[in-house]
Amino acid sequence: FIIYNTLIVTFYPIFSIFASYILATTYTQALQSLEKTRLFNQATRDGLTGLFNVRHFKLMLEGEFKNVSSKKTKPLSVAMSDIDHFKNLNDTHGHQAGDTVLAEIAKIMHSACRATDVVGRYGGEEFIVMFTGADKEVAARVAERIRSEVEQMRFKFEKGTYKPTISLGVAQYAGDENATDDLIKKADTALYEAKEGGRNQVRVYGDKKK
Repeated sequence: FIIYNTLIVTFYPIFSIFASYILATTYTQALQSLEKTRLFNQATRDGLTGLFNVRHFKLMLEGEFKNVSSKKTKPLSVAMSDIDHFKNLNDTHGHQAGDTVLAEIAKIMHSACRATDVVGRYGGEEFIVMFTGADKEVAARVAERIRSEVEQMRFKFEKGTYKPTISLGVAQYAGDENATDDLIKKADTALYEAKEGGRNQVRVYGDKKK
């Protein structure tokens, strides 16, 4: 019994120290993991919308572009979008209202897209989407879903109700693009056509619709 008691008395402090060490180590690792996640998000996410920032989005697009251009096994499309008359919103309701609209439309952009799509904030009131494994028809359908959902949104501000609309331009990788900027430029050209055509619509690069 003396030996037994001695063992018990000796064992519990050792177990307690060991358990404390394990807990402390796990806690430290958890904190380090959270810090890494925070730093990663800080470097790759837009602070207002939570979407990928343009720098990280382009890195992801470049990776997919290289994969598609070398293997040519699956399509790749991109959509550029721009909130219509956004300057008027800021001028009438203020920049805080503008930030609210940007953040809410960003949620629509994310939720309306497919799980495999990548959404980023391109700058100002512009967003960009990468449709992996999607041709221009599929991308255009998703873009139309985004347009429709944004059109249904309503924002009540002190100076009145704001009804947003959005224009989108879609382009598919055709094999003649030398870099991702060429593909983005095609989508931007389609976006320009949507703006010139009356806004609140989707245009596809190369589509002859007027």
